Amino acid sequence: MLPFVYFQSSGFGTEYWKLQNLAFLHQLKEVTMQYSDDGSNEIEFSTYILKNAQNLKKIVIFLGCEDEQSKAARMVSRIKMISTATIIIRRRE
Repeated sequence: MLPFVYFQSSGFGTEYWKLQNLAFLHQLKEVTMQYSDDGSNEIEFSTYILKNAQNLKKIVIFLGCEDEQSKAARMVSRIKMISTATIIIRRRE
């Protein structure tokens, strides 16, 4: 199992994450992500993981407000996932 990995996404888009060549993605089984209230593009990293982490079983995404939750749910529902991961989107408390 991999140790906790911290990324500060700063709103980078999917193209940025593709260029990072994150070789550990195939090892991910569970991911928990927490995003700030002010980032509108931060969910892009989550979608990148869902598109590329072939062994992912579960991802939990904590967001700041209900509007972000709705936006994230729409984005996630449109992507073509490589795994059959369970996706949980929650409001950060």
